[in-house]
Amino acid sequence: MIKHNICLFLALCLNPWLMVVHATPSKDSGSRGQLLQITESISEAQELANQKNPIYKAAPSTAANKTLPLRELDAAMPTRNYRRIDALLSKVKETPSNANALNLWRGLSFWCQQRYEEAAENFDRCTNFDDASLVHLYTIGLCYFKVEECHKAVKVLTAVIAKFPDRDSYSCRANCHMALKMYDQAISDFLMAAKFSYSYRSLYIGKAANVLRVQKKYKEAITFYAASLKNSPNDFIPTLLLGRALCFQELKRWNEAVQDYTEAIKVLSAPTYKGETKMLNLADSYFQRAKCYDNLGKASLAAADRRSHAKLSSSFANDFLSK
Repeated sequence: MIKHNICLFLALCLNPWLMVVHATPSKDSGSRGQLLQITESISEAQELANQKNPIYKAAPSTAANKTLPLRELDAAMPTRNYRRIDALLSKVKETPSNANALNLWRGLSFWCQQRYEEAAENFDRCTNFDDASLVHLYTIGLCYFKVEECHKAVKVLTAVIAKFPDRDSYSCRANCHMALKMYDQAISDFLMAAKFSYSYRSLYIGKAANVLRVQKKYKEAITFYAASLKNSPNDFIPTLLLGRALCFQELKRWNEAVQDYTEAIKVLSAPTYKGETKMLNLADSYFQRAKCYDNLGKASLAAADRRSHAKLSSSFANDFLSK
């Protein structure tokens, strides 16, 4: 039991797909069919073009920015070279007209150091973000999310989306809405992230399905998991199957749950599957399938799955505790 609890704790920490959130189902606002419409995503070429669009990285030509060595500062950001950023900022004379831009860049320097609280404090000192490029605005929104100031994050990310809608901004805002328990808004944003993503479309639709599961809207969640599984990369398949199987369990559709757990076990057991939560998901699949077999009156199959779960849990717990 102790080892199972260890594995369950680790699964929740490492695998956000399986996190259990206790929530009261919210009332739908507007047309549920319209809100949950699954649209086709952009093409791979469009996604690559969006990532390279100069509008995303271009800093506004403000008076304050003209006092800064923007080219050198921007070159230091991708590698998180905060020492270079600090050295460049130290050469700039602070005046009332450029104090806003300097606070912005001081915050970005702390961001590069993963000192998010201090970064947020500097961003708070900015009276506005007129000097920030869109990629910097996204970074500010992500920073506010990391320090759990989600209302501020939503405001900043909404400004980014208004100028240049993209998958990352929608996805981050969706996570903020989840933290704020604004579930319908989270679903809408995850679906917009799917629309603007070719590579991760399945992932974002699956995340929308997870939100529906949190809301206890299991039938709708099952529909979304099915859509997510279409053309899904192999790495995503087990977590999508496990999410849908949990919905089938809640609806007491035991045979369908067994089918999904069985398929998940097949994928997870393949030598080619290298997901970092492989062993945790495999152990959980056996554990949950055993409960389904219990409800189907298949005691011998349930006992076999519990033995497999115990073996995997023991092995994983020992490996973890030995590190």
